[in-house]
This record gives sequence, C-alpha cells and structure tokens, in this order.
Amino acid sequence: MEAGIVDKYFVSLDDSLAQYPSIDLSDKLWQLVGNGVFLDIDELQSTENVVKLKYDGEVKALYQFDEQKNQYRPYKMFLN
Repeated sequence: MEAGIVDKYFVSLDDSLAQYPSIDLSDKLWQLVGNGVFLDIDELQSTENVVKLKYDGEVKALYQFDEQKNQYRPYKMFLN
C-alpha cells in the first residue's frame, strides 16, 4: 500500500473528535482518569458539557458534565 493512501481514508481519533475542547492531563489526573474516577469541576477547570481528555499526546477519554452531581463523569474511554 502506498504511503498516504491510509491517510486518505482514515482520520485520527483526535481529528474525529475535534468538536470537543481538549484538555491535557497531568500525571496525577491521568492516574484518576485511567481508572474512570469522577472529577470535580475545578479539577478540569472547564465549563464545557463534554471534554476530550488527552495524556501524552493521545486521546484517552471523553468526559461529560453531570449537572446534578456537579462533576465530570466518563462518557467514553479509549484503549490506545
């Protein structure tokens, strides 16, 4: 297969989720997110409903804000 052919038909996970604001995780937050821990609003410092969480340059999860609980909860976790 020629170089560039794959890029023509496949989009990276990060690009396919470009509509969500991205947050780069610290080592401490990655330890929590990697275990699916709910996060308080002040831990992510975001006001968005859904956020894309990245660690070490890779998308690891989408977290969604729960207004009743006032915290972010895992919406989708990615194994990569």
